[in-house]
Amino acid sequence: MYDPVYGDLTAGNHPVDFWVHRCILTPLNADVTAINDSLLDQLPGDTRECFSEDVHLPMATVNDRDKLCGTECLNQLQPSGLPEHKLRLKVGTPVMLLRNLNLALDQCNGSRYVVREMRPNSILLENMSTQKPMWLFRVGLVPQARRSTPMQFKRTQFPTRPCMAMTINKSQGQSFRHVGTYLPSPVFAHGQLCVALSRSSNPANVYVCIGPPNPGETCKTTTANMVCSAVLHTARASEPFPGCTTELPTTNDPGSPMTTDHGSDYDELQAAFEPMFDPALMELDSLFHDDDAEPAPSLEPHFQ
Repeated sequence: MYDPVYGDLTAGNHPVDFWVHRCILTPLNADVTAINDSLLDQLPGDTRECFSEDVHLPMATVNDRDKLCGTECLNQLQPSGLPEHKLRLKVGTPVMLLRNLNLALDQCNGSRYVVREMRPNSILLENMSTQKPMWLFRVGLVPQARRSTPMQFKRTQFPTRPCMAMTINKSQGQSFRHVGTYLPSPVFAHGQLCVALSRSSNPANVYVCIGPPNPGETCKTTTANMVCSAVLHTARASEPFPGCTTELPTTNDPGSPMTTDHGSDYDELQAAFEPMFDPALMELDSLFHDDDAEPAPSLEPHFQ
């Protein structure tokens, strides 16, 4: 998986364009961390370990169960959206911001940078897209959702992490020339597999690793796809796009925004198909609003 995407990393001195067009995708944060650590060890240079300061929030009372947990336990927690307690970096490592810092300067969540210099309390980064430099400092971060951690605490750390590998959800909206998809376990959300396999415009540069193999198999060549059947059952129209030749649904209700003649106007098409979607589907956005969240227990998808 590493060689087809990144080749030999031991030589070092890779230009920014090298990192822009390469990435390995996987569903879970635990696998992202393992891949990044493995690739980081292949890069030349000394590794610097940046440790965070984890403290309970002041609002926690003596009777709160959070107080029963010591600092060592807080250090082991890895809530979604927070940097790790021990952040390992090298000069030349590609990293990603985990928080919006300055939208006017394109310093937003998901922006990718390359480490150029490291100091005790600051890191000099270079933006992969604009080549603009920025100094990154430690900031206090609190888990965004109570369900992502058993206790409330604040972590003071550099809001970044290596991005040689990233979660599939984080890769949405991005495109690469060389993409590796690592699936040690099946995807857990509707559309994830489609997102992972469509990040490159050239299918020849998409590499998939599925494992571990089942007993008696030398290698595994199939994986389960997660499909939310409610989405497919609600979308009754087969081609709801401008200029489609499929006959559009009509209604005799004068008060309905749907009419018998829609033409190819996008606004009219959008108004026509909007009432066809069950309002309950709008709750799907809240279920998957967290980029790295685990599967929501209330969702009952269908494997196929």
